[in-house]
Amino acid sequence: MAGKPLSWKWKLTIALVVLLLVGIGFVFTPWGHSTMKGWIDKGYENLAADERKDSELADSYLQLAWWTGFICQSSKDAQAMYKDFLAISDEDEFFSKYASFGQMPFKGKFDPKTKTGWGIMHPRAPEAFLSYLELYSEGQSGQFIKDEAIKYHTLFYEIYPKLTRKFGKPHPNFYVYWEKIKNNYIIKYKAMPPHVAPKPPEFPGPIELEEGKK
Repeated sequence: MAGKPLSWKWKLTIALVVLLLVGIGFVFTPWGHSTMKGWIDKGYENLAADERKDSELADSYLQLAWWTGFICQSSKDAQAMYKDFLAISDEDEFFSKYASFGQMPFKGKFDPKTKTGWGIMHPRAPEAFLSYLELYSEGQSGQFIKDEAIKYHTLFYEIYPKLTRKFGKPHPNFYVYWEKIKNNYIIKYKAMPPHVAPKPPEFPGPIELEEGKK
């Protein structure tokens, strides 16, 4: 004897549960991560070069990187996304070439010839580096952490002025995160922080001061 057919309410409930499970699987699995990243990457490539820097896709990309690293605990995938955003994906080669030859082999979402894209020119680049550093510091020794933290100074205090020809002027948001990086990742692990001139009045202040104003 056939059972009684399911009512429309039960069918709707089952459909909603299935959709919920698929949604959870999408946002919490590598499959979902790679799919969403693929959408953003494709959108970035389809944009005109001079539109990329101001595109809202940058915010979406950083949100996905944060979600991947801090919520889904896929630290390596998130770190790779942050380095791709900063255009230093081949990290060791980038800094060794800069130290030895002054070369800046950007590899990622930035074109140094046209100075278009994201990379260290983007307003959120210092923030992206701090998020990367927070993930990187998990499970690393103090020696590696402080060395990695000093790269923040190299990128946004040394390289940025050379790239923009604004000599002596670091990235506009350099000082926002510098105090936190200096105290929590450089001085904390017993390293001498690189010299930084006092913050000019027109630059945004440290992150603690900015939060205190809210």
